[in-house]
Amino acid sequence: MARAVLANEPSLGRTDFFGPRVSSGLKPGPALLIGDQREVGLFAGMREQRLEHRIALLADEGDFLVVEKACPRHEAFVRHLLGIHDLRIIEIGPPERGGPAAIASRCRSPALAARFADAARDRGCFQIVPYLGSGKDWALAGTIADVARVPVRVAAPPPQLAKRVNDKIWFADRVRAVLGPQALPPTFAAYGPAALAAHIRRLARNCEQVIVKTPDSAGSLGNVNLDAALIRGFSTERLHCCVLDILRARGWRDRYPLLVGVWETAALSSPSAQIWIPAPGDGDPVVEGIFEQRLAGDEAEFIGAAPAVLSVGVLRRICREAMALAVHLQALGYFGRCSFDCLITGEAGRARGVHWIECNGRWGGVSIPMSFVNRFFGRHAGRGMVIVQDQSLQLRVRTAEALYDLLGPFLLRRGKNEGIVPLAVGGIERSAGFPFLAVADSQARAETLAGQARALLARRG
Repeated sequence: MARAVLANEPSLGRTDFFGPRVSSGLKPGPALLIGDQREVGLFAGMREQRLEHRIALLADEGDFLVVEKACPRHEAFVRHLLGIHDLRIIEIGPPERGGPAAIASRCRSPALAARFADAARDRGCFQIVPYLGSGKDWALAGTIADVARVPVRVAAPPPQLAKRVNDKIWFADRVRAVLGPQALPPTFAAYGPAALAAHIRRLARNCEQVIVKTPDSAGSLGNVNLDAALIRGFSTERLHCCVLDILRARGWRDRYPLLVGVWETAALSSPSAQIWIPAPGDGDPVVEGIFEQRLAGDEAEFIGAAPAVLSVGVLRRICREAMALAVHLQALGYFGRCSFDCLITGEAGRARGVHWIECNGRWGGVSIPMSFVNRFFGRHAGRGMVIVQDQSLQLRVRTAEALYDLLGPFLLRRGKNEGIVPLAVGGIERSAGFPFLAVADSQARAETLAGQARALLARRG
C-alpha cells in the first residue's frame, strides 16, 4: 500500500533537496528548538507566538531555543525544572514588515547560521527540533549543514510528508485505505463553492450538524459547524457565502479543497492517540498514551486533556487501529512525533464505533506535557495529569513575574511529586488564557490541583 502511495507521489519521502548531510532523525547532541506555529493553516498571520515557549520542555543541556519574545522568569523555571544550565535563549523579535515571518527562515541569517554551525562543529552533529517540520525548517538544516560540513538531523518527517499528514482530507483517504470506510464519518472534499454547497446540502438531509474544515488548520480555527435544520432551506449562493465569509474572516484565502463532513453529535468521547514513530528499520511505532481531549464550543475548541478513562476493549481497539495507521506512515518515511484524533460513537453511554478524524503530524498540546512527565518521573502511565489550555480564562495578573509569584507554592519543583507546570507565557499581558499542566500521584489529585490553580489565577468579578 505504501509503495503505491510513493509511486504516485515520489517526492513524499525525499529530503535530498536539502543536501546529502541532512536527514530525519534525532541523536545525542546540540539541538535547536523552534516552536513557531505560523506554518499551520490560518496561523500564518498571527501577530503573537502565544505558545512558542511550550517546546522548551523538550530541551537538554547545550540546546538553543529561538523565540520572538524572551521571558527570563519562565526560562529560569524551565532550566531549574529540567536540571540544565546551558539552555541558550535567542530572542529574534517579531518579523519585519515585508520580510520572512517564519522563525526558521530568519535563523538562516549569516550571523545565526554561523552560531549554530559552530555548535555543530564542536560536537560533529546538530539537530533541529521544530514544532511542525516544514520546508523552511529543512532549508535551515541544509544551511547549517553546508556551513558546518557535519550531519544535521531534523526531528520530523520529510516536509512533503509532513504537509500531507496534517491535511485532514489526505488523512481521511489513508484511513479509508488502511482501516476501511467504516473507520471515519462521512467525509468529502469540495473543490469550489458550488461543490461545497452541494455536499453540505446532501449531508444536511440526514444528520443534525455538518462541519466544514480547512484541511490544514489546527485547534478548531478552521472549523465551521452548521445546524442542519437551519440551513436546509438556504439557496446555494446563501449557503456557500455563509460558510466562506466566516472562513475568510479567520484568514482563509480561498484555497480549495475544503473538507465537508458529518459532525457527530452522538460522540461519547474524543480520544487522542499519542505516537512516536522511529525511522524505518529502527523499530516499530509506539503508542505512548491515549488521552481524552476536552473540547468547548460549537467548533470543538481544544481546551485541555487528561488520560482517557475508557473500557479495556475500546482502548485496545484505539491502540490497534492507531498502530496500523502509524505503521503505514512509517512505511511512507515518517519519523517523529505524531498523534491521531478519533471520536467514540455510541448511544446511552455505550461505545459502538471508533471514527478517526485527523492526524497531527507535529508536537502539540498533549505530546509535549506527556513527554515532559515521562522525562521527569520516568513514565506518565499511572500518574495523574491534567492539561489546561483555555483561552477564555480571564487572568487576574498580566505579567509572567506576577503569575509565578502567585503560583509559587503550587509549582512543580525537583524532588516534588506534584505541582503545576506553566507551559507557555505568551498572551498573559492581554489576559488571553494560560496553558499549564497539573501533575500528581493520582488523577483525582491532579484535577484538584488544576482547579485550585484556575481559581487562584481567575480574575474576580
